[in-house]
This record gives sequence, structure tokens and C-alpha cells, in this order.
Amino acid sequence: MRTKMTHTPGPWVIQGGIEKKPHDFYPILGPKSESIAAVLTENHANAPRPEGASNASLIAAAPDLLEAAKRALGEFIVNGHPGERGMCGIEIADGCAICEAAKDIRAAIAKAEGRDGAA
Repeated sequence: MRTKMTHTPGPWVIQGGIEKKPHDFYPILGPKSESIAAVLTENHANAPRPEGASNASLIAAAPDLLEAAKRALGEFIVNGHPGERGMCGIEIADGCAICEAAKDIRAAIAKAEGRDGAA
């Protein structure tokens, strides 16, 4: 049986901020200064990776994004858009934009929680 995945709670921060990278990577730290990730700023050939700062920012925001997605999905459900059948009564495949968004949010949450089948 698969155990439930848990992650280090946020906030996650980029050590020293995005403007100041101490090494060839951006260290991402948890709330107790524990190491979460290191985002490389160079590839294997020591060539710069300009997307490194953006990747570090996205990873640092992950716990906040996950919680926001869960809250948004909850609002869709409370307001009658559960993502399976919309308040409008049509199937997702029929193009209800709110239901499509709820479906995408559910998939993103599942991926973040390791339930997308890829893990």
C-alpha cells in the first residue's frame, strides 16, 4: 500500500534572495533553514542557465501554490462547480471553462502530492 506523501511545510525561501547566489546554484530552504532543493545556474558544461532564477522562484513558491490550488478547488466545489459535472449541467468535455479549470487544478494537486501515476 502506498503511503501518503508529505512535504516540508512552507514557507520556502531562496537563501540570500534571487539577486544573490552564493555558489553555482540557488539554495531553497524550508522554515527551519533545512535544505529543500538546489537549483543549478549552470549546465554540465558550465554554461549559464538563465532560467535558474525563475526555476528557483517557482520551487520556493510551491507550498504556497499548492495551498492556493486546494483553496480554489474548494471554492469551485462550494459554488457548484465540482469539476466532474458543472453547475451548468454539461460534461467537462463539452467546454465548461470553470469545470476545465477545476479539472486542471485537481490534476496539478495530484501531481504535487505524487498521485499522478508518474511517481
